Amino acid sequence: MNEFFVQGNINGFADLRGRALVVDAPDTAYALQLKKILAQHGLKEGDYKINPVGAGPFRFKALMEDKSNAGGILNLPFTVQAEGAGMKSLGRTIDMLGAYQAAGAFAMRAWAEKNRETLERYLAAYIECIRWVRAPANKAQASRSWSTSSSSPPAKRNAPMSCCLTPPSASRPTRLRPRGFQERACVARRA
Repeated sequence: MNEFFVQGNINGFADLRGRALVVDAPDTAYALQLKKILAQHGLKEGDYKINPVGAGPFRFKALMEDKSNAGGILNLPFTVQAEGAGMKSLGRTIDMLGAYQAAGAFAMRAWAEKNRETLERYLAAYIECIRWVRAPANKAQASRSWSTSSSSPPAKRNAPMSCCLTPPSASRPTRLRPRGFQERACVARRA
């Protein structure tokens, strides 16, 4: 789950006025989400500074190492690590923005047409994997698998797994959500 995390001394969106916020790049998904959320809370571009630092590990590192970076949108497992480091979540992006197609896999049309069977097998395996992980009957085994491959401290190892199994993620079947995909396109067009 993507969440808007801030330093521990930030009490709300109004406290972000005049502050630096970390993003991957100024005009990509996390920055566009961040700008839309800030606009919903009365902050327009120019009310805050955008600090492009890169992907999730770099956003988390920038928040940890430089407290003048007031916040940014983080994804798992960095949300768990940020909370453990005393940062605060101002909310999940799905709750603030609604449906949003946050992740995806893409292929060039020519390659997909030439490799249709391989692509279909890949998609079927991916969907089955997600369904297996989310199935309540597999929770213990999935948690053990996550724990053994995680570099998080032992007390926090299952937190990302719990987030993945928390509604709305766990309660819906794995499928394309046209509304989420359209919202992603709308966020990009409005930014």
